[in-house]
Amino acid sequence: MFLLTNGTFTENEPSDMDTVAKVYYGGHDIEVDAAEVASLTAAGYGEFISG
Repeated sequence: MFLLTNGTFTENEPSDMDTVAKVYYGGHDIEVDAAEVASLTAAGYGEFISG
């Protein structure tokens, strides 16, 4: 999944990688802060966050 520079998330790789702020690789432990947890949860990905 990709966090875009405009604050949205997409599961499709953008054609312009300059629009990507962060990549979330599946199957990996990725540290996220509280703001990212809130954004991911609001975007519908909360069930995939474990603590």
